[in-house]
Amino acid sequence: MPHCRRLAREEEGNVTEWYRSDTVERIIKTEGCYIGLFDAASPANKPALAAELMRSARARAAEQGKDWAALLYFNGSLADAGQRGELVSWFVLFDGVYKAVLSVVLPHPPLPPADQAAPHPGGQIHPLVCPSGRIVLASLHALNDSDPAPAVIVEPGTYRTVVHFDADQEAKHRFLDDLSEYPGADGPDWRILLQKL
Repeated sequence: MPHCRRLAREEEGNVTEWYRSDTVERIIKTEGCYIGLFDAASPANKPALAAELMRSARARAAEQGKDWAALLYFNGSLADAGQRGELVSWFVLFDGVYKAVLSVVLPHPPLPPADQAAPHPGGQIHPLVCPSGRIVLASLHALNDSDPAPAVIVEPGTYRTVVHFDADQEAKHRFLDDLSEYPGADGPDWRILLQKL
């Protein structure tokens, strides 16, 4: 795993190991315009999560005779998962190939909030509960592996999470079809800060 160093902590005579990342870059191709950051042991880590949430949102909208509200209910479900610390999600206007830089930062000072206009359902600073410490960054509609590779491995616990967006970078990478098309000197499109509580 690039840019990671091994840490160890003794707990009652046992050594627990984890990896702390200062900074890790990941490039992902989106499908369905929604991106998620979650722990591998989170309830959000299940194949076809987005499709399941969308089916539920469409059914709820149809029951109320408000088919137009399905996307609102879908976003509400993502925001609810965010409030529970299961998932940090956001969306892009167009699918493409995007670069994220994930940084684990020291506990103090507290993280500053992200921009008010960020396309981030549910607010600015989000809790992310990480029982395994294996943090996954994935396109939610493309999630089809119950054990996806983590973007970074951190000490288990709960993290404050902030996503900063660069609209100019995002605009350059919309409609890219393959990871190899991402220009090496560009980005990042998103800066993700993780701070252990």
